[in-house]
Amino acid sequence: TAARLVPAARPGDFNQALMDLGATLCLPRNPECTSCPATPCCVTRSSRVLGAKRAAAKRPRNVDWPLGVIENKGRILLRRRSKDAGILPGLWEIPGGERKPGEALRSSLLRQLAPVDARLASPAPLGVIRHTITDRNIRAPVYRCTLNATASARASGWRWFPLESLGKLPLSSLSLKAARLVHKK
Repeated sequence: TAARLVPAARPGDFNQALMDLGATLCLPRNPECTSCPATPCCVTRSSRVLGAKRAAAKRPRNVDWPLGVIENKGRILLRRRSKDAGILPGLWEIPGGERKPGEALRSSLLRQLAPVDARLASPAPLGVIRHTITDRNIRAPVYRCTLNATASARASGWRWFPLESLGKLPLSSLSLKAARLVHKK
């Protein structure tokens, strides 16, 4: 349905228009269906599920999410999230991930970097980023990392990109923040 409805030329404008409808007309209580241009294809309107109570929003949980920046000759190594990933599938990212309970930050990061045999280059992180997404308040310490001499960084889903191309990639917001932090150093 989305592929049929979304115009190829300006999909962002279409997305913004839908968000504006949701914010102004398609309200949880007292929706203004008579003023809505989407009424003919609205499932909620046709099923008469109007004014239903929404479930209470969960409080975001605090998460540590260490990131490892690996640079080489003006390029940065990124990992592509699985298309089956629960959160942000298919996006490129600076490698890292959620720390498991009881796991040290460095151990968590090295676990994420294991496919490319990377190591931490220095004992101190480059900085810490704060980011909130869905049900997570993320605290992400960013570490500079290097590849071991024998590593090839040719693991499936990993690729080198020029630093100046990062703004053109489908990159997670957290990774963009980390990349900006790296440019400041």
